[in-house]
Amino acid sequence: MSVVVVVIVESPKAAAPLELTFKPDETIGIGRDGTSLVQLPEASVSLRHARLSPSAGGYVLIDENSTNGTFLNAVRVLPETAKPV
Repeated sequence: MSVVVVVIVESPKAAAPLELTFKPDETIGIGRDGTSLVQLPEASVSLRHARLSPSAGGYVLIDENSTNGTFLNAVRVLPETAKPV
């Protein structure tokens, strides 16, 4: 099963949501860092903001101690805590 990440920027100037598809069983780094699979060149995004990692039941989202936090369905993900997606 592929993973689809939808990036939504809440800004009056924001474009339509961006949909990115990744291979199954791939850890997906999210951040401003050039090594992240999902690179978000936005000041509110940390260099290593979050990651999606495979787990037994699918994937988990993990905030990597980002400055502004990571949210899943409008609920903040606690830093370094795996939240099922």
